[in-house]
Amino acid sequence: MSRITARDLYKKGKEVLNDSLYDCNSEIDARVLLLYSLGISAEKFFAYGDEIFPDKDQVEDYENLLRKRIARVPVAYIIGKKEFMGIEFIVNPSVLIPRPATEVLVEKALEIAGKEDWSDPMVADLGCGSGNIS
Repeated sequence: MSRITARDLYKKGKEVLNDSLYDCNSEIDARVLLLYSLGISAEKFFAYGDEIFPDKDQVEDYENLLRKRIARVPVAYIIGKKEFMGIEFIVNPSVLIPRPATEVLVEKALEIAGKEDWSDPMVADLGCGSGNIS
């Protein structure tokens, strides 16, 4: 009997998410949850996915994470973090998840701030959840 590889587990996760009829990006979601449950980087997965053999606890953890995703829990809340403009932010259900569209807002604010001649610049970002905008 052959053992399941990380790449096999990833393929199974994609199928589970696709079969759930849930509108999500199954490739990204399955991969992010797998990397989190295995505690490995994307680079390691892509280079050695066929040579990594998850143990029983890791497989069970991954299956539990997939169940949460199928229940429509956002991936960022499941893993407790979200990348925004190259910085990783801690998130939980009490804060909004940083969205890619918000990067446009931040880039525009930086552009405006760079053009202004402020003698005493001050910017405040109060009560904005994860703090990703500031």
